[in-house]
Amino acid sequence: MTARPHRRARVRPRVTRGLHLAYPALLAVVPILYRQAQNPGPMLPDAVVLSAVVVTLVALVQGLAYAVLRLAASRQPTTAAADWAAALAAAAVVLLYLPVPLGNWVHAAPRRLHAAQAAGVVAIAVLPPTLWWALRRDAVRRAMRFLAPAGRILASAALVIGGWSGAQVALAPARADRILRRSALVQELARPVTASGPAPPGPRRDLYVILLDEYPAAAELRGRYAIDNAPFLDSLRALGFRTPSNLWSNYAVTLMSIGSLLNFAQLRPLDDDAPAGYRDYTLGAYLIQHNRAARFLKQRGYRFAFFPSLWFAPTRHDPEADVELAEPRGFDLARTLRRSPFAESFWDATLLPQALPFVATFQATDVAHATRTFAGVAALAARPADSPPVFAFAHVLMPHAPFVADAACRPYPRGAPLYMHTPRPSPAVRAAFAGFVACVNRQVLATARTLLARPGPRPLILLQGDHGTQALQPFDTPPDALTPAQVRERFRPFGAYYLPDGGAAAMPDTVSIVNVLRVVFRYYFGADLPPVPNARYFSHFLTPYTLTEIDTLTDRPRPATRAR
Repeated sequence: MTARPHRRARVRPRVTRGLHLAYPALLAVVPILYRQAQNPGPMLPDAVVLSAVVVTLVALVQGLAYAVLRLAASRQPTTAAADWAAALAAAAVVLLYLPVPLGNWVHAAPRRLHAAQAAGVVAIAVLPPTLWWALRRDAVRRAMRFLAPAGRILASAALVIGGWSGAQVALAPARADRILRRSALVQELARPVTASGPAPPGPRRDLYVILLDEYPAAAELRGRYAIDNAPFLDSLRALGFRTPSNLWSNYAVTLMSIGSLLNFAQLRPLDDDAPAGYRDYTLGAYLIQHNRAARFLKQRGYRFAFFPSLWFAPTRHDPEADVELAEPRGFDLARTLRRSPFAESFWDATLLPQALPFVATFQATDVAHATRTFAGVAALAARPADSPPVFAFAHVLMPHAPFVADAACRPYPRGAPLYMHTPRPSPAVRAAFAGFVACVNRQVLATARTLLARPGPRPLILLQGDHGTQALQPFDTPPDALTPAQVRERFRPFGAYYLPDGGAAAMPDTVSIVNVLRVVFRYYFGADLPPVPNARYFSHFLTPYTLTEIDTLTDRPRPATRAR
């Protein structure tokens, strides 16, 4: 009997041999890169930080698993322990992301949540002894033949998908910068605002712009949600505020609405500048963070005080601000998660909020940030009398869903109703929304009274909603099929303006957001800013620059006028 010739073992390159051990970390990063590639723009730092955190956690799990396996079965070869440690780390990654598609199912009912928690406890209790037993069986050796090849396949797939997404992420800033440099609108808004004559006589007044996100008009609150906002409006009018009866948003999404307000210009040309279906928020964020209102007033000796939002990336920072509300000192996990939409989405999709009840709820975090914002705006009234005039802009993400506080501004507890994205909300949801609106009204009135009590010239105060609510689900409807009811709900915001010494009479009763600062700057500063058409445009928040014009007479879309 002849012996078989001895086959020389192939030695794989070091990179290939180690690749199958890196696939858990690669798999963990792929969803983050993919989401960032689909939503490029200001959230890139959040994606980078979250990727680093996830890779670190996976590496710790993999290293701990390797150490335990080596101790549990010292007679197994080192490669076996390494391969099994990688498999366990990959399983941990699956457990990390599996709740994302199953999150609604798990959280839909307490029984399901308790069942999921019980299953997790059982799995954690059974897994160690099972592995201890398996590592002493010959079946493990046979399974070893599949672990390494499977790891290399998964690593290769992760590299391909992650590489494509990473390339998209890396190229996005350069692409956005190229669009901005070529944009005729950006160049036009960079030009100084001219004056048709000398500024009207009078003192330089502080200007406060408080943007209340998704605050609807009183008629919408009354007719759609059975909320009577008349006492709040009467209180504002008693203080001297003007509340136009026919106020319209020009855009359906926050990014475009704030940009048009602060630049007092229609942003429709962005539809021509951006490619079809362009999703990068960088264009709109640039116009917000380098707005004409701040430049106009800073040229006249004003200081720009910026009060950032908590989780809306385009208004979390302004590089041109002279003063910006600082975060509280010290590390706060709940605040850090809330400021990162990436981290928060993964956190909320898992059972960690129930497992770590000591971490503050996002309701408490949102309430604390809003309270700090209103207090910071009011504190400007206490500065020295001889200080320069101030232009303050505050973006308050209230009463935007989720509903986070009751009428006394106490955070709602876990499990409270948070959303009203349905045409027929339940009584509990209506009550939660009514309490939330009352909380906002309470803080707005207190801040306004403090600002008006400052000695010296009366300030200019603009309380502005960026758009209405979305109970009729306009973003689930094709733009060409929007109904007049959906248009009215989304495009009718709240607005109230304190404009002393005749300025209130200058504000038309029918006005859109794009013309609000035009009226103010024309009346108080003599700026050459005639009114622009009150045109309205609908776009989805995922593709904010793909605009559909809304007919101002019929409240219906004009498909023939779409640029895309």
